[in-house]
Amino acid sequence: MKVYVFITLNLCTMHGANMYLYNKEQYLLKHGYKVYIYSAEQGEILIPGLRKYQRYQKMHLRFYPGCFRKSTVDKVLNDMISEIGISECDEIVVESTNMYSALWGELLAAKLKCKHMVFILQENFGYAPAEKDYLRFKLARHELAGITQSSVAKMLGDENLPFDRSMRIGAFCNNTVDECEDTISSQLSPTANLTIGTIGRLDKGYVLPMVRQLKDLFLSHPQRTYNLVVIGGTRSDRQQKEIRKLLQPVKNVNLIMPGALFPVPVSFVNRCDLFISAAGAAVATYYQKRPTINLNPKLGDIIGIYGLTCRIRQYELYSSNAPLTDLEKTIDLLLEKKDEIEYVDDMVNGDYQQKMDTEFARQLSLAKQTDRPEYYHTASILFTKKAYKPYNFLGKVFGAKPLYWSIVAARKALK
Repeated sequence: MKVYVFITLNLCTMHGANMYLYNKEQYLLKHGYKVYIYSAEQGEILIPGLRKYQRYQKMHLRFYPGCFRKSTVDKVLNDMISEIGISECDEIVVESTNMYSALWGELLAAKLKCKHMVFILQENFGYAPAEKDYLRFKLARHELAGITQSSVAKMLGDENLPFDRSMRIGAFCNNTVDECEDTISSQLSPTANLTIGTIGRLDKGYVLPMVRQLKDLFLSHPQRTYNLVVIGGTRSDRQQKEIRKLLQPVKNVNLIMPGALFPVPVSFVNRCDLFISAAGAAVATYYQKRPTINLNPKLGDIIGIYGLTCRIRQYELYSSNAPLTDLEKTIDLLLEKKDEIEYVDDMVNGDYQQKMDTEFARQLSLAKQTDRPEYYHTASILFTKKAYKPYNFLGKVFGAKPLYWSIVAARKALK
């Protein structure tokens, strides 16, 4: 039996990391693996195909293992091993997707005497010296990768770090548009002059500035009418309220906010004149041959119009981006030259699936390299950020539940 164990932070949101997990899980199942996905956040898993992993939510994984007594950490790990049931296993791999998960994953792999791959799927990094020391250890063993060519260098704060192909993974997450029930199209105003869509988590930094620029656009053309469809969710409804508040005075826009969706109906996508999104969400609509403006996921400035002024996967050109204040100008350029946009056909004839399968096979080959088993004692790594430092002590005294629910209460208070 072959077993693959993922450890991640949150399956209760709709974002690219979870789409990647779903796609890779499907690949692994097809190739004879038994798959487990452990996560920290408590709540409903949004991607239907991942809901079977609801029972593997463990709130301890929301904190560094160094927050807890050794006996508590051992119990969490032993419970996971018992659930996995590896007595007849001939191959096992652990993969983690963020720093929290990586610290737990290293301890679990040490107990299982198996390979642990740290594939950091985030776009922003700010690691403490002890965390960087651990990541350097994983890098030396070819067990660390990110989603862009410069990700690992940014994690370690080393601009001169030589790039190796093993330091980057393809986190495929662009097959989010499909044939399914369409509850959005009926809400569109059929007389609107322009229908704009955007897909992505609402708590990303670019969302509110983008909405403000669109508000200026709507107000500057009162004779026109618009549909604006904002697809995405967040842990609290604060962002939704802020978006509605921003656009409430604007009388010539029909705002539709259906929340997080998977999949996104292809019939709706085809009714949009253009999309404005970032990262994988922008690629997803471009693959559907819809005009798409790609934004920098970190800063919100404009990378360009896919197939016209920039190419897909053009992650490293942030320094040459246009400011978000040029959004109206970019939309005008898109509408003027939309017939000149060049589209790729990755979604045609199974090309995208083939590329996914090839990449996931490569990732498995990385995990099968025969380095001598060696592990880092990650339980010694503690929180250094001011807001989290008290947990280094409180976890040993009170355990995970009070810590976790205090975070939930703080979120609710900020709504």
